[in-house]
Amino acid sequence: DSLDPALIQFSGDYTLAQLIFPPLLTLDDHNQVAPWGADSWKASADGLTWTLHIRPGMKWSDGVPIDAGTYAYSINRSLDPCTAGGTGYFLSGTGPELITDSVAFNGGTCPAGMSVSPETLVGKSIVAPDPQTLVLHLSHPAAYFPVTLTYATAWAQPKQLIERYGNGCIQYDRETCLGWTDYLAGCGGNLFTVKRWDHAGHLDLVRNEGFWGTKPKLREIAATLYSDTAVAWADYQAGQGDYVSSVPVPEVAHASAIRGFHADPDAAISYLAPDWTVPPFNDVRVRQAFALALDRRKLAAWVAYPLPEPPASSVLPTIHLVPEGIPGYNPNLADPAGRTGEEALSPDVAKAGALWKAYLADKWGGDASKAPRVALFYRPQRQQALVIESRVDEYLSEWHAALPGVQVVAYELDATATCAIHGCRRMLSIAQWVMQYPDPQDVLSLLMRTGPDDNSTGISVPSADALMDKADANPDLALRMQQYQEAEQQLVTAVAWIPVAQSMNYYCVRPRVAGGYHERMSEIASLAVWQRVFVLNV
Repeated sequence: DSLDPALIQFSGDYTLAQLIFPPLLTLDDHNQVAPWGADSWKASADGLTWTLHIRPGMKWSDGVPIDAGTYAYSINRSLDPCTAGGTGYFLSGTGPELITDSVAFNGGTCPAGMSVSPETLVGKSIVAPDPQTLVLHLSHPAAYFPVTLTYATAWAQPKQLIERYGNGCIQYDRETCLGWTDYLAGCGGNLFTVKRWDHAGHLDLVRNEGFWGTKPKLREIAATLYSDTAVAWADYQAGQGDYVSSVPVPEVAHASAIRGFHADPDAAISYLAPDWTVPPFNDVRVRQAFALALDRRKLAAWVAYPLPEPPASSVLPTIHLVPEGIPGYNPNLADPAGRTGEEALSPDVAKAGALWKAYLADKWGGDASKAPRVALFYRPQRQQALVIESRVDEYLSEWHAALPGVQVVAYELDATATCAIHGCRRMLSIAQWVMQYPDPQDVLSLLMRTGPDDNSTGISVPSADALMDKADANPDLALRMQQYQEAEQQLVTAVAWIPVAQSMNYYCVRPRVAGGYHERMSEIASLAVWQRVFVLNV
């Protein structure tokens, strides 16, 4: 889609572009923040000022230095409305504002005909007092701020190319757009430089001999870019390439027998979202009953991959809000009935039924026919409507079996039809959430704190709010994660969402690729992996 760090939104672009443009901070194999362009960072006592020490001696392949001024320019450009990037919110924040004045700046209007806004945050909340010092001022304390600086929006960008050739382009604008990323040949400031990018499916990189740190063992990377994962997989099976980034789910059973097949948890959760503001889901007993009635092992494969015959282990059944593999994941999390581990993945029909009956007795005189009819909304995926309907039927059958007299009707999420029937209120929706950066704040505080715009279903657990507020600002990492785990437990008990499954990341690497290739998230291997892997001459 793009190699412009200010425009990158997809993991395939991220994993290749990170090899060219040096991140300010990066993530290690375990999704922990690690030094890179900055070798140290520290917050002020009040948590409002972050000071980063930039490594000396970094430079672009044309000899232009990469220093604090480079990163100040790059962060400002990622927020500049004239850049028209879609990920400025990583630095401005999607809840309380991060970098001071960044929300108004990023949300401003670019003057007609301009490629750079006349406004700037450089020298104000983004300051480079000397070449090795970068200072960022925040509007509120945010202990999680360093993880947001690992994303592409804070990678070094080559000002000399951008000012000469103009802003970068995304591929579907190719007929009308030409910019600096069309002139990347020979450019690089990280592990590799660009040898060729033909915009027709080929990106070739060569080792950057001027890189400041441990140079990669690989001399060259030849990436073939596909628009169809099935074609990529077919070519891999035919012997082309050393790695394929995505194994199509229907092929997983076959691929799992191949040497070099990997199946790792991905940072995406499929879930049901009950609307807390409308009956019957304004009653915690109903939310708990609907959650406890589900057999997650049975449902999991249908959630993310609507296939007639979903393969075994295509996704992980889960009760979690924070995905496995992410810092702060709680292996001891309990469901609303207090069950943990494998037991929590099975239905508790007795408990679900008892909660439902207690609700009916309290609110409707025990008469289920008087209780509100539940509208379940779903969105057809991949034009497989009949398969989706079969999946929805599985949810309905489990609820009808566990909750006597419950009325649940499924509606395709079409504005015209649903608005006419229900006034656009989504009482219960099938949804999927993908983590933006690996920190519990990204799901808990942003989506489940009382009040924020991103909390679209009225979730409100004041005691969890207090824990999340403390965790967001807590500089003690271990205590911060403990506070998030306590908040997550309260939210799971109150059924903020009904998690069902965590997606999986499937990829294959030839046995001749040595050094321990491993992806920390879907399609993204750490820079440390790229420094150590090599290809055996066999």
